[in-house]
Amino acid sequence: MEYQKTSKRQISIRIIADIVLVVCIFVAPFWLTAFLAILSALFFARYYEIIFFGLLLDALYLPEFSGVSIAPMTFSAIAVYIVTVFIKPRLRAFA
Repeated sequence: MEYQKTSKRQISIRIIADIVLVVCIFVAPFWLTAFLAILSALFFARYYEIIFFGLLLDALYLPEFSGVSIAPMTFSAIAVYIVTVFIKPRLRAFA
């Protein structure tokens, strides 16, 4: 696997996208947050933050979340991450 050098501009765009997603978790509807998270996973390389956002959503809005119970948003985020890892090399727009 080849690693690309990331510029300061790319890093700042990624940080801004992460801040927007954190704010969306608290104030936006679920579907908008999920849509933005999926777009971010498609746009950014190795977007591990989506798993953190899934954990955060489960911890905030799932009342019985204790780390052992079923965490649907975390599992969905992991699934989205895995799918984007396999799909992105096949898409020309995100190459």
